[in-house]
Amino acid sequence: MADIQDRPVILVTESDLNQTTLIKQAFSQGEVPPKLISYPNGQETIEFLLDACQQVNAVLPNLILLNLEPQVEAGQQTLIALKSHPKLRRIPILVLALSDQGDDILHSYTLRGNCYLVKTSDPSRLNSLIQRIQRFWLEIVTLPPE
Repeated sequence: MADIQDRPVILVTESDLNQTTLIKQAFSQGEVPPKLISYPNGQETIEFLLDACQQVNAVLPNLILLNLEPQVEAGQQTLIALKSHPKLRRIPILVLALSDQGDDILHSYTLRGNCYLVKTSDPSRLNSLIQRIQRFWLEIVTLPPE
């Protein structure tokens, strides 16, 4: 297993504790499990990241999973805030939402979300989705340097 400093860092913003637990379990199954940081809402996520930006040796996440439910507007405001910050806008943000409506998907991309994923409450399907995220975003894609 890779040293903790070599592991990618993923920040998960998810209000549902059960979903957070399932996401953590799915990521832990990978060959090199990422370090996961989780916050239940966008406000805490923004506060954590803004504080990290002020610290000299703080490690920013390589990837952010942002749940838009249950408060879609709050999630969208989080997306806007993160993509507007000069040090944070480079971090890919994967929007997770229950909606598969075209308007919701388009709006997330308009706000500069890097990816829109329709999430599921089915544990095995969620596990499969997370495994695909891990494979693509942590093994195939070359992420931007800090």
